[in-house]
Amino acid sequence: MELALRKLEYTEAGAITKRGCLHVVPGEHTRTGEKVAVGNVTGELRVFGANKTNNSLEDAYRVPAFNQSPVECMRLAVVPDKDRVAIFVGGKSSAEEHGDVRAFSKRSKTPFIDFTTRMSDPVSHLDVYQHDLFAATDGYFNHFYNCQEERGSFAPPHEINDVSYISMDGILYPVWAAKIDY
Repeated sequence: MELALRKLEYTEAGAITKRGCLHVVPGEHTRTGEKVAVGNVTGELRVFGANKTNNSLEDAYRVPAFNQSPVECMRLAVVPDKDRVAIFVGGKSSAEEHGDVRAFSKRSKTPFIDFTTRMSDPVSHLDVYQHDLFAATDGYFNHFYNCQEERGSFAPPHEINDVSYISMDGILYPVWAAKIDY
């Protein structure tokens, strides 16, 4: 059996993106469609979706998430009290020289969360659960609550590849994957 494959480009997302910086944002209602969020190495966050009337793609917005610093990671999460999906981006603000996390809604160009972690490297791995933010650089991990209170930190002996959490008996425990050289 032979398959005839062909390349079909609908749009160019911009500059090069890093792994994990492309997500499909689900629609909140049946009449609103899905959108695509892309963070690139120039620090731009682009959100676009399909226009159903003329079968084309339209930008919802393009915004500099970080000032000329790359978007290192992205994560979708439900924002507490709003029951809406938000786009969380991690990187480094060139002004403060700290790792930053910013959160955007599906429609807004302005971040509703702009949080400086005080980590000296860019936030390259993150996960979010309600009010808890799990942020990590390649060599350091932090767990924040409400973007203020630091609940814990850890500097593993190996490079961090990803970070997440597990919930047991109502308590969140951070989980991270590390690169171990044998």
